Order: sequence, then C-alpha cells, then structure tokens
Amino acid sequence: MRKLASIQRVNGVFPIPDADRLELVQVLGWKCVGGKNEFHVGGLVVYFEIDSFLPICDEFEFLRKNSYKNNEYMGEGFKLKTMKFRGEISQI
Repeated sequence: MRKLASIQRVNGVFPIPDADRLELVQVLGWKCVGGKNEFHVGGLVVYFEIDSFLPICDEFEFLRKNSYKNNEYMGEGFKLKTMKFRGEISQI
C-alpha cells in the first residue's frame, strides 16, 4: 500500500562531483538531491513519494519551475517526478 507522505530516516548522504551546494540523500533506498549540509544520516525527514501532488504553499514554491500543474481534476499544485540534477537522478 502506498503512502504518499511519511516520516523517514536518512540512510545515507553522498557528495555529488562538481556540486558546491547539493548532495545526494538516500531515503528508503531512493536517491534524492538535497541542499548541502541540510541532511544527516539518521535524521528525520518528510518523504513524499514520486507522483505525489502537493498543494500550493510557501514550503513547496521551490518546485514551481519544474513541477507546477493546474488541471480540472486536481486543481493547482506540484506533481513530484523523477528529475536529474548535476547528472544525478533525484526521485523526490
């Protein structure tokens, strides 16, 4: 059964070559690109699964450029999807 959002622990944090402000963060076996020094192994995070649809609010505005959707069925929000940052796959 899918849970579109859950509290999880960070399993690993890894450098991304040539990235000064980003790191690869592992949660539940998924790779996510995050801000450098924002996440630590064992730290708690809110994990949103791929294809989750997040509401419009200040906390999610950083998603607007690549994830904003507006349709009759769901309304306005941000749909999470797999993306690439600095050559690394991020399964948000």
